[in-house]
Amino acid sequence: MKFPGRRLSTVGIIVSAMALSATVTATSASAATIHGCPSGDVCIYPGAGWNNDQPSNEYYNYGCYKLYNQYGTHRVLNNQTGYAPTDGYMSSNCTSGFEYYIESGGAWADVNLTPVNSIDLVDN
Repeated sequence: MKFPGRRLSTVGIIVSAMALSATVTATSASAATIHGCPSGDVCIYPGAGWNNDQPSNEYYNYGCYKLYNQYGTHRVLNNQTGYAPTDGYMSSNCTSGFEYYIESGGAWADVNLTPVNSIDLVDN
């Protein structure tokens, strides 16, 4: 006895598996480390350069982080994915004294961090 529905289910499973494989491959290709900064992170480098691709600070989760002992110009790289900018503030709790904005996706800027006391990884 043949079960035509079973064959369609098998084809559906194969197509679903192929789509999943294509999604995983595309995600892996877009998840790139840039200058030692893993995909999804915001990284700070000591000085206005890439420091041999060795960031001094890395932040991954969305939210506000206090900065300690960051003086002078530093390179800030936003390697977050999607539309997740990072902002710098003069306050220690990311609420006042806005200083800078860096778009996601590998954008970077050389920023004077002397007045900056906190960095905010924004989930947009």
